[in-house]
Amino acid sequence: MGTVRNIKLANTVQIPVKKNGLLRLWHWLNALLIFSTLSIVLINFTVLNPLNTQKALLTKLKDLGISVNTDSLKQITELFSDRLWVIHAYIGFGIAILYLFRILIDFRLPKNDRLFFRLSQLLRFKTVKNQLFGALFLVLFYLLILILVITGLSMPLQHYIPGLEGNIPMLSLILKIHGTCMYFLVGFIIIHLFYVLKAELGGFPGVISNMVNGGKK
Repeated sequence: MGTVRNIKLANTVQIPVKKNGLLRLWHWLNALLIFSTLSIVLINFTVLNPLNTQKALLTKLKDLGISVNTDSLKQITELFSDRLWVIHAYIGFGIAILYLFRILIDFRLPKNDRLFFRLSQLLRFKTVKNQLFGALFLVLFYLLILILVITGLSMPLQHYIPGLEGNIPMLSLILKIHGTCMYFLVGFIIIHLFYVLKAELGGFPGVISNMVNGGKK
């Protein structure tokens, strides 16, 4: 009986789709900022990597017969990437604001659209593996974003955090945690897109359109 009941629950329980306008706005703004900040990281570690640009610029200056001090060249090459890191930090503030926005609107949404209600609903059906995976995935995502926000904003706001300003070992640790979480975030995005496409092409078509236009009312 227990098995039959669990199968019945698995077939009848519908996980609510994010159709609410505020949720859709948050989703796409959050996605835009996350992809923007990851793009900056990619550019700074590749195209504007100071070591690469320094070598290229040094070669070009030599071809032009211009001699330049190594320290001056280093400052010049770091100027462009440093400016992008500033933009990266500003985007981080935007992600933090959206994180708070997501928490605040949760209390104003219909019951079926509330994050905490959805989590409790998912965790209630412990025998359904895909629902447990979805619940865990959701929790890890918000936890990951929280860690990224805290570690990311700790660096530009170190002047306001007691014991952090100029604390090189602590700042290095924070930067390492931030960078590691970034790789986990990339992994999350890949898995998320995979399951969205799988659902769209499988038994749950309309997942993408629901997040664009809200779906059927």
